[in-house]
Amino acid sequence: MAIDTVHDLFVYELGLVREVESSGAVLFEFMYHNVGNEELKKLVASAQQDCRRWRDNISACLRAFGSEPVAAPSETVNGIYRGFEEFIRLQPAQDMKDQFAVDAAIRFMNLAITTHQTLIDWAVLLNETECIKHLYSNMVHKRHRAAELERFSHELGAWILTVAAASRTS
Repeated sequence: MAIDTVHDLFVYELGLVREVESSGAVLFEFMYHNVGNEELKKLVASAQQDCRRWRDNISACLRAFGSEPVAAPSETVNGIYRGFEEFIRLQPAQDMKDQFAVDAAIRFMNLAITTHQTLIDWAVLLNETECIKHLYSNMVHKRHRAAELERFSHELGAWILTVAAASRTS
């Protein structure tokens, strides 16, 4: 694929973001099998389903252009995955696994939100109305999911610190 115009670059980056979503679904699948907290399991399972839906929305944008997605894995998301995998090999306590998982999920969401915001800006400049709709929908849902994960992270962190403080005083 020759990338000679801003539109070509936009389509290429759409393909890259589609791969971010595909890699995110794999990341959340791995997290699901390694977290213990039931509420976190539900959040992770929902995020995995979201990634698939967000990927499909990106695919709809690409279809509107008659373009095929780029087949390049997201090295950034794969790095988050490998970091979580390495952490699991350390055999941490379950609550530490849960905290690390939710923090990794937040990192993923922040990456995905940023990439979507950039693409929305390009879609507006290029007047790509169909893509704006899909990208904006993805971003709004991502922000909502990120807020849920952040709330959970704060609650879990507070619980972990409370338990640690109680064990020091007993």
